[in-house]
Amino acid sequence: MADLTKFVGKWEVTGSENMDEMLKVFDMEEEKRKMYSNMRFTMEYTVNGDDWAYTVHMPQGAKTFNFRLGEEFDSYTLDGRPIKSKINAEGGKFVEYHTDAADPSLNAVMVREVDGDSLTVTATVKTVSSITRHKRV
Repeated sequence: MADLTKFVGKWEVTGSENMDEMLKVFDMEEEKRKMYSNMRFTMEYTVNGDDWAYTVHMPQGAKTFNFRLGEEFDSYTLDGRPIKSKINAEGGKFVEYHTDAADPSLNAVMVREVDGDSLTVTATVKTVSSITRHKRV
């Protein structure tokens, strides 16, 4: 298995592409789309044996998700909808599968890939994809 410790640490958003179009898929109102499209936040990965934690630090507070690779866990979307998530290690990347039981058409796949001190996240819902870029801090 590839060395996944490269994900461990804090990552700060440096920019995004196509985020507004992605958020439109969720029928998010324009004001919230602008807020999320322009939001700068940090995320942090920690690992202890097989137990991973992913913390998102946003202006409205921090939220931590605890997970084990390949096992489903409860999480939620940016707009607060509950979803089931599973993160797999695939070729040195984290590939996340998010399932929305209330509306399966909104199921999402996110691929997180580290290259040195850069982290790129490609999210896809329906036929729309967005890219978010992060730097290690």
